[in-house]
Amino acid sequence: MRLVLLLGLAACVTTNSPDTTLASNRIGATVDRVADGDSFRAGDLEVRLVGVNAPELDECYGAEASEWLQNEIADRMVELVIVGVDQFDRSLAEVYFEDRWINQELVASGHALALSSSATELLDAEGDARIDARGMWGTEICGVNDPLPQVAIVDVVFNPPGEDTDEAVTIRNLEGRAVDLSGFVLRDESSVNRIELGEFTMPAGSETVVLTSSVWNNNGDTALLLDAAGRIVSVYRYP
Repeated sequence: MRLVLLLGLAACVTTNSPDTTLASNRIGATVDRVADGDSFRAGDLEVRLVGVNAPELDECYGAEASEWLQNEIADRMVELVIVGVDQFDRSLAEVYFEDRWINQELVASGHALALSSSATELLDAEGDARIDARGMWGTEICGVNDPLPQVAIVDVVFNPPGEDTDEAVTIRNLEGRAVDLSGFVLRDESSVNRIELGEFTMPAGSETVVLTSSVWNNNGDTALLLDAAGRIVSVYRYP
């Protein structure tokens, strides 16, 4: 059985690619304030850890990610390898503290997602964190103890012929029972584009095609399915 859903975006904002034409620059700086799980202020610099995306503070595991970064680098002298700026004029940087690569440790501990364009070391660190169910890849988080449903993203049509309005995501119910997806969310790796599934139940063994519009990056992206509590149910990375 295959169902087709046409759903609107909860938010759809076009993001600009980082400006990577800047020469790499290594500087030492003291961290004055951690803003969230992947950004902080150091002197006159607003810094965003490059290659990763931690949950927002108001999302599942966002507070834990922010606390982790706070514990590791707040009020400490770090080394920044600046590789560009983002759309908010924050410096994109690899962050090091006492020979530790903080970007990688953030991902390895399960406190952030590695972006699809990230270095292999970050992607491998995420893979290990997912296998070991560390941090945000766990099930007993965000006030929920129930097992995750066996529902998976199995395909993303990210570059359809014609208009990007024909983009689509296929979700498969792998369980032998109906699964309630009410309140579930599809999102991209930036977490800017989010699609709320609304009130919906998938019959046992069925597939559902969610029609999206101008969400997925043709150069590589990650589709995530979150349950109503914000736990990660399924991840599909391409290319």
